[in-house]
Amino acid sequence: MEIIEQTREYVDKRESIINDLAKILPKIMGDTDRSVVLVGVTRLENELEKYLTSFLIESPTGIEDLFGTGPLSTFSSKISVARRLGLINNELQTAIDAMRKIRNVVNKPEEKAVFESLDVSRIIKSMHTKYRENKNFIEIQNTVNQSDKFQSLTKSNDVKADFILVLFYLLYTLQTGKLLAQKKQYRAKLILSFP
Repeated sequence: MEIIEQTREYVDKRESIINDLAKILPKIMGDTDRSVVLVGVTRLENELEKYLTSFLIESPTGIEDLFGTGPLSTFSSKISVARRLGLINNELQTAIDAMRKIRNVVNKPEEKAVFESLDVSRIIKSMHTKYRENKNFIEIQNTVNQSDKFQSLTKSNDVKADFILVLFYLLYTLQTGKLLAQKKQYRAKLILSFP
């Protein structure tokens, strides 16, 4: 992703994103593993949709026809289009797609304890290990760790805690990507037109 000048306005917005993530922590944590995954990954899908939308011109009809029941109605299609347009890199595509797959596991009625599944646990641990040295990930972790409830979760279910941290890091990445889109106002909006 392109480097944005570290203006005071950008730094303030970035900090605001991290603080907003900390505020939604109680909603994301939920009561069950299932609710954590469903609420969290649905939020991730919504952020990806907003990120894609920030690069699109308005619909000529004024009615959104790409999402909902349109060609970008599924999470996987949104991920693919974002990658093919170069809005996310391969690594981010893989991470978001892994979260989508975890959500699909939760949708299976026989799956009760999501974070106890070896496959899910391996995916989450792998992503957590990959990102834990990233300064933005560390900042998110430090902010979230201020919550007593999150600290107790870390002690009782570290996979669930790691899932939340990775989720927040991906949400943060998409939201800062929107900042870039707003800054550039997607200069490629110039379209060939005939007189």
